[in-house]
Amino acid sequence: MPKRKSNLSKNTRKAKTLRLQRKNESQKDRESRHTNCRLGISMSRSNESSSERNERLQLDRTRHSSLRSQESLESREKRLKIDQSEGSREQRLEDDRIRHAFSRTLESEDSREQRLEDDRIRHAFSRTLESDDSREQRLEDDRIRHAVSRSLESDDSREQRLESDHHYHQKQREFESQEQHDIRVTEQCDRYHESQGQRTSA
Repeated sequence: MPKRKSNLSKNTRKAKTLRLQRKNESQKDRESRHTNCRLGISMSRSNESSSERNERLQLDRTRHSSLRSQESLESREKRLKIDQSEGSREQRLEDDRIRHAFSRTLESEDSREQRLEDDRIRHAFSRTLESDDSREQRLEDDRIRHAVSRSLESDDSREQRLESDHHYHQKQREFESQEQHDIRVTEQCDRYHESQGQRTSA
């Protein structure tokens, strides 16, 4: 009776075949494979429930922490150097924007509401922990980013953004506590007084 090959042997052969195929693929094929992979991941994540999403994020954090705790100092410095290079950073941010945009076009209304609620909770918690200096830096970064973004948007995009902002703020204020309300009003007053000061100095 012929000896049955183990699944491990089959998987090893399959892995070797994949490595050989990827070694010989063109740059265009590689980019296409990466794009298809990202789209597949986005589609999969758009259908997951809130509990599944939280579990996945927790597993990701655990895996990343484990990997980084095991890397050598030399490997860590090399990774940080690559992360900080302008080209690599821009490409990573662009990939993130594409992936997030595609993922959000596929999500249901319930999934979108859940994501926005999770974001609000995470942001609110994060802001309760930040120092005054960190808060000032965050607000300044937000102002710069929003100014650049709005200078590039079309009239249609602007109308859509204002409409989305209106619904988002309306929904947000339905759930905010008195403390959150006070913080929001204080930030609005700070921004107003700052803008008035800039106009006076100009």
